[in-house]
Amino acid sequence: NDITLAGHSEGGLIALDLATTASPAVLALLAPPGERYLDTIRLQLVDAALPAETLADFDALAAEIRSTGSIAVPSTNPQLVALFDPAVATFLADADTRDPPTLLANVSASTDVLLLCGSVDVQIPCGSLDALRDAAPEGLVDRRLDGVNHVLRESGASGAISTYTDPASPHSTDAGDALVELVRR
Repeated sequence: NDITLAGHSEGGLIALDLATTASPAVLALLAPPGERYLDTIRLQLVDAALPAETLADFDALAAEIRSTGSIAVPSTNPQLVALFDPAVATFLADADTRDPPTLLANVSASTDVLLLCGSVDVQIPCGSLDALRDAAPEGLVDRRLDGVNHVLRESGASGAISTYTDPASPHSTDAGDALVELVRR
């Protein structure tokens, strides 16, 4: 089998889903979500220190999406309006049905898996991937890259989103090396 699947962030969720049926030789998960989609978003909102009222609104809308697959009344909370636009509800409901640890547990044991995260990733913290680590097949290559942000750029201690497109913040060569090493196995 010569199939290699690689996915970054939300693409990691797609790669995981495909890997359960495609049986790739290699599965590279680069800063993937470690839990269901809406749970990942909630973690991001908590980390952004949003007010308790906003989190309560989020929880109510997430519960509605999980139970009905839609949103009957759009959010009026300015911090949630774009996220919970009724036009996006179908996507959110579909994405949220995929549980990354369950998907990874159903990947062939013969698949070589790379789980890569950046130590200063403000969107998918390395600690949020523990359930994936627990579900991974034996031989998981688990790489935590120091000073690397969500888009795999070297950003020092900050991980700030402002470094995502900053040409002064180079892409991590360690990320590329880890992927090449796994594919060459």
